[in-house]
Amino acid sequence: ENSVVVIAPFKDMTLFVDGQGLVLGQPGTDRMESLETSVGRLGVVTGHGARENAAVAALASGGAQIVFIPGAAPAGETREAWEARYPRVAADHKVFIGALNRLGGANFGASYFAGPTGIHLRNLSKHPHLVLSDLELP
Repeated sequence: ENSVVVIAPFKDMTLFVDGQGLVLGQPGTDRMESLETSVGRLGVVTGHGARENAAVAALASGGAQIVFIPGAAPAGETREAWEARYPRVAADHKVFIGALNRLGGANFGASYFAGPTGIHLRNLSKHPHLVLSDLELP
């Protein structure tokens, strides 16, 4: 059985919406909390830099199984460096990470999932703007 939760990041908040369109919650940018959903316990981190690792650690210690990190790469960071960063963070905290980099301006518009073993997960989607991966949660 498959379940769907839409993660909708906005400037200062992120909405979690289930497959029936019900808003499950909106973790704020200053709170490190996760939400129980039909697909597992989810968390979100906004921003970038040194704060990310501490935020992922806090969410993981609070039970998050999947952490989403929407946003832009830090100024001057290459796509290769950005793509290498989150598998390390996922492995450090034993969580799945959904990394999203917006499109436009200095951003390169890429997204991927990293697994708790530190690897990029295969994108199962055939659509160029959709990332779909099989996350096997315990």
